[in-house]
Amino acid sequence: MTITTAGRWIDLPTSGGGADRLALDEPGGAGLFQIAASNATLAARENNLRTLWEGFGSSDVHLDTFITGEIGTFQWGAEDTDGGYVRLAGTFRVRTHGETADVPRLHLAARGLSVAPYTLGLVLAVAAPGEAPSMRAGTYATTTTTATSLTDLAVTLALTPDLLVPESLSLQSGGGAVEEAGQHTVLSVWVGAWCTSGSGASKGAVYGPTVLLREPA
Repeated sequence: MTITTAGRWIDLPTSGGGADRLALDEPGGAGLFQIAASNATLAARENNLRTLWEGFGSSDVHLDTFITGEIGTFQWGAEDTDGGYVRLAGTFRVRTHGETADVPRLHLAARGLSVAPYTLGLVLAVAAPGEAPSMRAGTYATTTTTATSLTDLAVTLALTPDLLVPESLSLQSGGGAVEEAGQHTVLSVWVGAWCTSGSGASKGAVYGPTVLLREPA
């Protein structure tokens, strides 16, 4: 069954109020319950659009092994002491947006700066759980800045259903019996930063990286 939504929350009369159309023995009409269903659908969709991860960042970014373009390389195993900033933000459940096949967008927000004449870059990537990003087209997005004072940075990655990995889910009671079993869809999220200086004498910085889900475009 397809459940539609008006795309916005519509207030219904307060229970017990003078215009209470949901009072005992006063059944509402189809229009009223259609609004209630729309509200419930909207709430369920919005509940899945949430902040996934927040980090501190780094003021010691000078790793320069990233090649922008459709095929890139990045040292996902590099430690902060190597001048890189790499974080596995985590593996998260991601659902399609309501009854549609649309997948929420993945968004990375941060503040950053570079040092003249170099460029600071920020990358957001996804992969299957247990894997590092392959950097194939459609699995990562980047942004760069040459600002030498703190500036807002933002990266948005349009997710597609094929990027979501089915994972078995089993819910057990206190006695160990399986009450419910099925699958949900997950993906792993990675965040990285680089600076074209390639030298510890000229560092970039990234602060407060935050990953969140946004509604489909």
